[in-house]
Amino acid sequence: PWTLATYLVEGGASSLYRTIKGMALSDPQLLEGVLERLADAMAEYMVFQIDAGAQYMQVFDSWGGQLPPASWDRWSGRFLARMIERVHTERPGVPLMLYANGSGGLLERMAVTGADVIGLDWTVDMADARLRIAAAFLPPQVGAILLQLALDAPWHVPVFHALFAASASTDSSLRT
Repeated sequence: PWTLATYLVEGGASSLYRTIKGMALSDPQLLEGVLERLADAMAEYMVFQIDAGAQYMQVFDSWGGQLPPASWDRWSGRFLARMIERVHTERPGVPLMLYANGSGGLLERMAVTGADVIGLDWTVDMADARLRIAAAFLPPQVGAILLQLALDAPWHVPVFHALFAASASTDSSLRT
């Protein structure tokens, strides 16, 4: 929801996010309403995609990693959690992945959104991410969490994905 709201409010791509940051300060209730509506619409669309045959859904929060942790909690994380909870409630058993570019400082927060898979960009150490995300689940409130690492070297090496379980209870059919 945050990334879509950014495009809506900014009118396109932005490097500084001045307009949406100004809205967050000057009219937070309006921005919260926009984010709620986007989260609900995105959840509805994801359910539609699942009903049409999708067996796995990925949510990109492309600009979420540009927010400091406390701002991410307020403006991104809780709306992602709202969306993920609705999809899990309406279509249980369909894995949902969450990816936020530049999110190395948000891994623990991303892990408690309810997503089944957390995507990592190429700047995140996979072993460190595994430890940090596993620590976020002490008390175990969620089953298995997978990590997905996208390695994209600056010289344009093709992107590849490595999935591994952060929990021994992960369904082995999801591992590659």
